[in-house]
Amino acid sequence: MTDVGARCPDCAPSRPLPQLEVSPKIALRGIAASGVAGLVLGAIWSVIVPPGVTGIGFFGLILAFGLGYVIATAVYESTNHKSGPILQGIAVLGVAVAYLTRNLVAGEGLIAGDDTVGYIFAVIAAVIAFVRLRY
Repeated sequence: MTDVGARCPDCAPSRPLPQLEVSPKIALRGIAASGVAGLVLGAIWSVIVPPGVTGIGFFGLILAFGLGYVIATAVYESTNHKSGPILQGIAVLGVAVAYLTRNLVAGEGLIAGDDTVGYIFAVIAAVIAFVRLRY
């Protein structure tokens, strides 16, 4: 039995869904999109919520959702609407690039010392990016 009814094993080989087939070329496009989006959004993030800022509340939550969503959408669009575990990882790396870029632009080094809000912001953005590209 297959998704479309009874077929013999020769006529109906098991294949993954087309949107989950990610070639190396597609993966590189996703990496490029994720990296560029991470760099740009990280620079913007450093201006809106620099390291050490606390008490941003609901506004910060909205920004975190937006960051994750935009990075995942950049990956999704650049890979011809593909999704799946490989692209989820690439999008999460894009969020990491955004966090590190934010810290560097703000002059904090790669990892800011006392930046609980930034850590929470990055985790929320990573979860949103991951879920956005689930299959």
